[in-house]
Amino acid sequence: MEGFKTLLQKDPTHYFSVVKIAEQMHPEVEPSFVNDNLANLACSWHLLNNENRGHILTFNKSLVNPLLTHGWSEFKDFNDLPDNVEIVFGYYGYNMFSVYMFKTIYKHTDLPAWHSRCIIANETAFFDSLLTEEDFHNPMKQVDCEFAQYLKQYGYQGVKLCADNGYEGKFQVYFLNDEKLTTHFGTT
Repeated sequence: MEGFKTLLQKDPTHYFSVVKIAEQMHPEVEPSFVNDNLANLACSWHLLNNENRGHILTFNKSLVNPLLTHGWSEFKDFNDLPDNVEIVFGYYGYNMFSVYMFKTIYKHTDLPAWHSRCIIANETAFFDSLLTEEDFHNPMKQVDCEFAQYLKQYGYQGVKLCADNGYEGKFQVYFLNDEKLTTHFGTT
């Protein structure tokens, strides 16, 4: 443990954010940090503190939808964190991290711009649809009305969906030749 204490006395090589909001299954990791460090990041992240205690968080190693998939509940409870929180971590290399600071997230406009549920006025289109694991395996899935209108209006031909559980899937956008031009996702 003395080695950990010595490490914590040095400045981290990077600072980055992790955000967890109550309606999500897993916390999201700041993509720019992951992009810059993916080759050096393992799946197990060791969080250190000055009390000789630590936690292990599991990282999914995704560039598209970087998440912490295990260990969050214990970490949150131990640190008495709010349900909606942004945490700034320090990264020391060798999969060693520490908590630098945190803040409560009160509304979606408080989320950092990189977060999947961030709402920026006049820039963000937000659609929340329930997708099951079966939907990712079916060849076609009908799209809800407002989202379908958005896809038609802006001419999207394909989308990549990232689920809260970490699953990612690429879909083609299809418009059926019916009176409503019903919109469906199809697997590619």
